[in-house]
Amino acid sequence: MGFSLTSFIFEIANFLVLMWILNRLVFKPLKKGVQQRRDELKRQEDELAAALLDTREREAGAEALRRDIESLRDEVLREATHRASEERARLLAQAREDADAERARARRMLSVEREAAANWVRELAVEHGAQIAGRMLMEISPDGADTAIFERLLEEVERRRDELRATGAEEVEATFAHLPSSESVGRLRHALAACLEQPPHMVLRDDEGLIAGVVLRVGHLVLDASILGQLDVFRDRVRGLLEQEARVA
Repeated sequence: MGFSLTSFIFEIANFLVLMWILNRLVFKPLKKGVQQRRDELKRQEDELAAALLDTREREAGAEALRRDIESLRDEVLREATHRASEERARLLAQAREDADAERARARRMLSVEREAAANWVRELAVEHGAQIAGRMLMEISPDGADTAIFERLLEEVERRRDELRATGAEEVEATFAHLPSSESVGRLRHALAACLEQPPHMVLRDDEGLIAGVVLRVGHLVLDASILGQLDVFRDRVRGLLEQEARVA
């Protein structure tokens, strides 16, 4: 069998046609599919890389946020601790002030109570002393007390003649612990008439509470010559002396 150029040319032409057909129908679509697959893989890789980068950025942001939150928490805790310490110190100081004020108030109350008790004791001592003095005076001279006081009253009327005259009184009220004799009343009226330059109208009363003596009212002027009145003076003097001693003590 010999070489045939025509057959060779036809075979070459058939091969070229086959290659063109294969390239047209197989290789190009396959190459295009491979390229599309590569592009798809590249796109997926890019998306995956972008997603990974975004995830890392998010993780970094979350870590930074966590650190910020921890820092803020620590700051809040420090501030709260500081404020709690300040509030505790303030409450303790206030409690100490309240305690000091309460102690001072208690001391003042005790001082007031002691003073009130001392005043009560002093008043009781003065009152009992005056009562004892009055009883002793009456026991020593029960009948002579009225007489002695009456004579002392006549002397006082004479001594205060000008004051009695200045009252211009026409009526005199005399309150006796025990009503005197008519002679004593006459002597008193005579002494008052000498002072008032006219005989006064005498109003006589009795009051056993005076113990002994007489209280004489001439206008606005009062002459207290009773044991009760003298005991009142005695009380005032003793009370003043006791208060003076208490202040010195």
